Amino acid sequence: MKRLDLVQYRRGSLTTDTVEALRHLEMRAAKIKDMELRLHVSAVARPDMLYTQLEASPGPTGLPPALSAVPTGREIYLRIEFLKDPGNVEDRPQRELAVLWGLAVPLGFVPWSRFPVFVRDGDTSTVFHYPGPWQPMMDALMGMGRGEEAWPSFCAAAQSDVGMWGGSRSIERFVQAQLHRLGYNCGPVDGLIGDKTEAALRGSGFSGVPLKDLATKLQEKETPVAPQPGKKVEGHVIVPSGNFSIASYGQVHTIKTSQGAALDIHGPGRVVLDFRGS
Repeated sequence: MKRLDLVQYRRGSLTTDTVEALRHLEMRAAKIKDMELRLHVSAVARPDMLYTQLEASPGPTGLPPALSAVPTGREIYLRIEFLKDPGNVEDRPQRELAVLWGLAVPLGFVPWSRFPVFVRDGDTSTVFHYPGPWQPMMDALMGMGRGEEAWPSFCAAAQSDVGMWGGSRSIERFVQAQLHRLGYNCGPVDGLIGDKTEAALRGSGFSGVPLKDLATKLQEKETPVAPQPGKKVEGHVIVPSGNFSIASYGQVHTIKTSQGAALDIHGPGRVVLDFRGS
C-alpha cells in the first residue's frame, strides 16, 4: 500500500513536498543578482520503477534497491553553473558547489557527499536528498546511538510511503513509517513490531487495532505541520517518574514542571529529553 503518489517533475517523478522545496530553491537561486548562474535539476524516479531496474541501474550512489533513495521520489541531482565568472577556472567547480550548498541545505536538502568537495572521478557531489518528514526519525536514531539504522530506515519509510518498497514485511514497515511521520518514535523501520513500536501505538491511540486496519487509519492522518510564523502554540510533556533534563533549540522554549515540562512553541525547533534513570 502507499500514501503518496509521485508527481511528474522535469523528466523524473518526485514527492509533492520535494517539488515544493525545489521551487523554493529555484526562487532563491533567481534572487542572486550579483552573479549570473544557472541551476540544473534532474530526477530519475518513475512511478512504475521495479527493484530489478534498480539492480541494473542503481544510479550515482551504486546502492542496492533496499538501500536506495532513487524510488522514493526524494533523490534529486542538483548543480549550479556560473554563466559568467571572472575567477580562477581551476577552482570554479568548488565555488559552484559552495554556492549550491548555501542555497539548498537551509531548505532541507541533504547532500550525499557530506563535505563540499568536488571530485571529478566518480563524483556524487550533485546527489541530494529531501528527507521531509523522515528527517526527525533519522535524527532520533542518530541520537540513540543507532546511526547505522538511520539510512536503511529512511529508505524503507520513504519507499513504503510511495508504494515502492519491494522487500519483506511491507505492511509492518508501512505502519512504522506512518508512526514516524505522525511524530511517534518507534525506532528503526525494520518491520519488527517490538516494544518500541507497541509503545508508539499506545501513544497514538491505535494499540490493539488489526495490522491492515491500522495501516489504513495511519495512512489517512495528516502530517503535523509547524505553526505559522507569529502563531504561538503551547504543549506539555508528562514524565511519570525518574530524573531527566530537557533542552530546546530553535523557536521552542521549555520549562520543567512537577509532572514533566511545558512547551512554548513559536516555530520550528527541537526538544531533547535526557532520562537518567528512575
